[in-house]
Amino acid sequence: DTVQALVADCEHHNVKRMKNVEAFMHRCKYCRLIAFSCWTVKEILGGLVSNELNQAITHSPQELNPHLSTPKYKQVYIRYTFFYLIKRSDSAFFWEERDIMAHANSEWIVQLHFAFQDAKSLYMVMDYMPGGDLVNLMSNYDVPEKWAKFYCAEVVLALDAIHCLGFVHRDVKPDNMLLDKHGHLKLADFGTCMRMNKDGLIKSDTAVGTPHDGLIKTKRLGRNGIEEIKAHPFFINDQWTFSNLRECVPPVVPELSGDDDTSNFDDIEKDESPEENFPVPKAFAGNHLPFVGFTYSGDYQVKRKIIEMSEEIVIAKVKYLICIYQFSALRTKLSDEKNARQTAVTKCQETERQMSLLSVDYRQIRQRLEKVEAEYRQELEKSKTLQSQVEQEQAKKFSLQSDLSVQTSEAAHLKAREEQLSHEVAMLREAKRNIEEEYHKLKTKRSVEDLQMKELQDQLETEQYFSVSIYLVFFLAFSNSIGSVFHFSLFQAALLCTSCSDIFFLIQVLIHTNFPYVSIQMFFLLSSQRRADNESELRKKAEVNLQEYKRKLEDEQNKRTREMNNNQQTNDKIASLEKQISDMHEKLKTEAETATRLRKQSAELTVAKSAGEQMVVELQNILATLEMERDTLQQEVATLQAKISQERSSKTQAVNLHKELEGKDINTTCKGKSKASSADVRKKEKECRKLQQELTQEREKFNQVVVKCQKELQELQSQVVEENTSKLKLQMELDSKDSEIEQLQGKLAALGSETASLSSADVENDESYVQGNVMFLYNSSMKVSTCNFLC
Repeated sequence: DTVQALVADCEHHNVKRMKNVEAFMHRCKYCRLIAFSCWTVKEILGGLVSNELNQAITHSPQELNPHLSTPKYKQVYIRYTFFYLIKRSDSAFFWEERDIMAHANSEWIVQLHFAFQDAKSLYMVMDYMPGGDLVNLMSNYDVPEKWAKFYCAEVVLALDAIHCLGFVHRDVKPDNMLLDKHGHLKLADFGTCMRMNKDGLIKSDTAVGTPHDGLIKTKRLGRNGIEEIKAHPFFINDQWTFSNLRECVPPVVPELSGDDDTSNFDDIEKDESPEENFPVPKAFAGNHLPFVGFTYSGDYQVKRKIIEMSEEIVIAKVKYLICIYQFSALRTKLSDEKNARQTAVTKCQETERQMSLLSVDYRQIRQRLEKVEAEYRQELEKSKTLQSQVEQEQAKKFSLQSDLSVQTSEAAHLKAREEQLSHEVAMLREAKRNIEEEYHKLKTKRSVEDLQMKELQDQLETEQYFSVSIYLVFFLAFSNSIGSVFHFSLFQAALLCTSCSDIFFLIQVLIHTNFPYVSIQMFFLLSSQRRADNESELRKKAEVNLQEYKRKLEDEQNKRTREMNNNQQTNDKIASLEKQISDMHEKLKTEAETATRLRKQSAELTVAKSAGEQMVVELQNILATLEMERDTLQQEVATLQAKISQERSSKTQAVNLHKELEGKDINTTCKGKSKASSADVRKKEKECRKLQQELTQEREKFNQVVVKCQKELQELQSQVVEENTSKLKLQMELDSKDSEIEQLQGKLAALGSETASLSSADVENDESYVQGNVMFLYNSSMKVSTCNFLC
């Protein structure tokens, strides 16, 4: 390409005159492929068919050209003029088109075979698509949805191939979708493609086609990748998938008369207008330099593949030689292994007997191991149950301790209540004694006052009689003029007067009457009647007073008897209370003793629990050691099984070799190596004896440990049973003590209420008695005072 550019730039009148330049141009002018190396069959419409590049159609038609070296018509070339490419360098991406078709190597993209240039144009030779484009298909057929689905799927795969190469097509339309002879679709016309940057974006100053404004707002299907499009329900069918789409039969297979059939392309008129070209430069312009390196040949790719395949052949030959060497080495190794396997036959015969013995021992050990595992599981379950029982007993112990603390607090409360009740009883006794003393004092005082009252009444009567007599003497001395008869009658009348009122009445009669004798007689009659009336009234009053006094005496006697009975009952109750208090003291003492005993028992239980926990830990350690021993036994059994399997495999191999080899060789080799096999057999027997001895020792140790663990577990079970029984007894005792304490509390409450009622009743009775005596003394004193006033 550089030489071609130099030749094109030497096409100058001043330069061509030089002899050296003319020789150089003559020598290099026809040294490369040019358009005249092919002949044109038919011009077809294609290439850059966009609104912006309509002018390029006349300058760059696609021409069907069968290559001279190929017997079949498979190539078509595209021609681009340098003038057009330089003029429209911003929109014509010919390098991208060349790179895509040359390096795509995809079944969905048109393949480039050659790319070359001459003084005026660039040429790209690629595959010929005899099926035409989709525009021709749509004009000839009514395309149903099924066909559209198929071709859309192929377009999706073709665009994915371009995107994987790092390019964006930017001009996807039916004109650029060609069909091969089988009817499958391939993309073409990559003149507007642009390479994506690292972010997967492109930046272009020119727009291709007529972009729609709604694409900015549209949420496109496939923006997250091709898998989003493949998963769309539109492409789901029963005939094909995206993976086998190329192997399926297309909806339309073109009918071709031969490889040069162009019936699927429309005929176009040949443009006779002159081509535009660069003007003759006056100096060096370098118009061909942008196209240096554009030339491409698929033959070079084939040559490179041939070189690579020749290198691969050399490598394969080396590998073949290596394989031959390895085969010889393996052959010698096989002979050595045959000899070793012949010795293994004898070993197998010896190991069969050992295998039988070991299998018997293995079965016995397996049975014992299963038995030990079952016993271990049982002991483990027992230990778990014992541990749960210990936890339950611990919880019961805590509950008993809390109950005991509650009982001790209640006992202290009852003791304080007892002291309070005893103090109240002592106060009640003191109050009763004081009331009795006051009662005796009042009784003696009442008797003294009764005697004094009787004496005062006698004195009153004597004084009244003396005063009456004095009044009569004075009256007699005053009335001396009255006769003896009158004196006698007056004296009789005076004797009949028993009170001061009678005497006063007699005196008034004597003063106001003029007939003393008659008046005296009338006085006698009236006085006798009046006396009778007074006596009857007095008798009635006396009877009433007598009945009242009798009733009061009876009430007083009943009251005294009730008081005596109440005093007796209170004394009895006090005695019973004292007895109950003494009983409660004794019970409290016994409760304190039982509490101390329970504390001692709880301490003993804690000690026993700690010992049991230690025993459980020791048993767990023993069980862990047993598990380790069991694991070791299992490992030994596994190793024995592996040895047995190895011996069996070696036996089978030896038998196979024995069948393959001849009998004579086997006899000779066996005679030569019988001594080695006997020594190996002896070693194996010694190892088996050692293993048997170790197994017996381990069994004895294991049995001893199991017996020891069983004994310890039995002892622990017995201890737990004893602890359970003792705790049950303690619980029963605590329940009985609780019930007794509740009964005592009830009795104490009842006794407290009774003593309070009794004390209040005694105080009320004594107060009523004192009040009655005080009222009687008050009434008697009032009577005495009135009599003294009248006198």
